Amino acid sequence: MKVAHDSHVGMKRLNNEDYLGVEKNKENRALYVLCDGVGGNKAGEVASKMVVNYLKQKWQKTSFFSANDIRQWMLTTIEEVNKLVYERSKQFLDLKGMSTTLVCASTFDNQLIVSHVGDSRLYIYRTPELKQITKDHTLVRDLLDLGGLSEEEALNHPMKHVITRAVGSKDSLIIDITQVSLQSQDYILLCSDGLTDMLSDDDISSSFKEWKPIEERVKKWIEQANLAGGRDNISIILIHYKEKGEM
Repeated sequence: MKVAHDSHVGMKRLNNEDYLGVEKNKENRALYVLCDGVGGNKAGEVASKMVVNYLKQKWQKTSFFSANDIRQWMLTTIEEVNKLVYERSKQFLDLKGMSTTLVCASTFDNQLIVSHVGDSRLYIYRTPELKQITKDHTLVRDLLDLGGLSEEEALNHPMKHVITRAVGSKDSLIIDITQVSLQSQDYILLCSDGLTDMLSDDDISSSFKEWKPIEERVKKWIEQANLAGGRDNISIILIHYKEKGEM
């Protein structure tokens, strides 16, 4: 698999509270992690870095025999780091209330295992369709599911960014785990809402119609998001999945 990633502060924020990482384990299996921190001053930045670095450190020591092993590792390890962030936020006044979204993924054979909390997203692009795999943990998403809002109303709703789950916000956590089958030439996109607030799914999908190296595609999306206003930090991990032996 080929991977490209980048993070940008955007045009309006002073600090970049997003944080991302790619780490290999003992069998050279990759973990992809992206967080969008929440909290005043630099507390969100602390939370996002804590989560990414903790997962990377733990991942280095692992090896797995099945996709289910990875699922269980994600659940256990995210619960561990949730407690760490929660306890740290209570110990220091300047970190009070800090938390972070999380989306992370890995593969076993052709299976993609995804865990997420909050509104950072994972998509799969399989020609010609871009499909959102994760479901946002937000107040607006809940209202949409209950029929209390239309899709048009949701786009500019004043409570759009109120998340209902975050790592570190409580001492216990509900983690969504999803597993999907990949096909060769799929693209896997992990991103913070700094991208998806500025670019629509159609904007992102249409960009795949022209060939670009994945590094250039990531750079272009960040440029486009900033040109559209860049209201938040923008973070992207893009993976091009190919079957073993395929050029």
